[in-house]
Amino acid sequence: MADAVKELGSGTIKATVNKLCSVCGASSKPDGGVLQRCGQCKVVTYCSADCQKQDWPAHKILCKSILQASRRRDNGCVRKVLPARYQELTDMFSAFAITLEENGKGYQTSIAACNIGDKHGSHPLFIELLISRVLGFPLGVSRHPQMGSPVPNTVAEMLSVDPDHESSTFGQPLKQPGATGTGGLIVARRDGRQLHFFHVSAFVNYVSIIAIELGTVKQREKAGEIVDRQEIKNRLLTPAAFEEGFRRFKEKQMVLVSEQERKVLEKVECPV
Repeated sequence: MADAVKELGSGTIKATVNKLCSVCGASSKPDGGVLQRCGQCKVVTYCSADCQKQDWPAHKILCKSILQASRRRDNGCVRKVLPARYQELTDMFSAFAITLEENGKGYQTSIAACNIGDKHGSHPLFIELLISRVLGFPLGVSRHPQMGSPVPNTVAEMLSVDPDHESSTFGQPLKQPGATGTGGLIVARRDGRQLHFFHVSAFVNYVSIIAIELGTVKQREKAGEIVDRQEIKNRLLTPAAFEEGFRRFKEKQMVLVSEQERKVLEKVECPV
């Protein structure tokens, strides 16, 4: 298989492009011509329209995920990400609230500092975000039903994906008490250290990108594809991977912000 690599902001989604027909395994069209790719995702290949039509019920889920990943390159990471208050850019805080706010066109993620007193992410009110542990940035999360929009917080599902590559639920959202339902989320470090707005923004950004690929693992395996879970873990689910994602996200943001804001962001280091 050849690799088609799509750079998406702070992370990399690697999709595999088959050299064989995804249905019958043919290496060329019946007339000897080159295999054709799916016209939408440009990843999966077929030897004929009949094979493509036969595969569509199984392929359409993966196809949609790949397209969503591609669009994030334009809609997500290139957008300037800054707090509503300048103080949140210059100071450190014990916790941040993550909510979905309506913007007229739908919902967008909002991140703002909040006060949780002497509590921190290992308090009984918080549960551990497992994906944050494997990325070397230990966070606890708590659901706040009266904060944010009344719609289910899709960010919660994204952050609760199972990072255990040996688990049957690898890449799928875990139904963790306190992290599901509606309303906003409160995140805090489990080791009691303070957070910067940019730490949380970069983390949410990185997980939102890799969650797309992780979310397709089960579907790809059901479709008969042999997925190298260990390779995915080594490439996406390590502190070094998050550190690189943080660096790339920061690099993009430095181009978008003002000179004053850039001077502040230059001093913000990766929390890993």
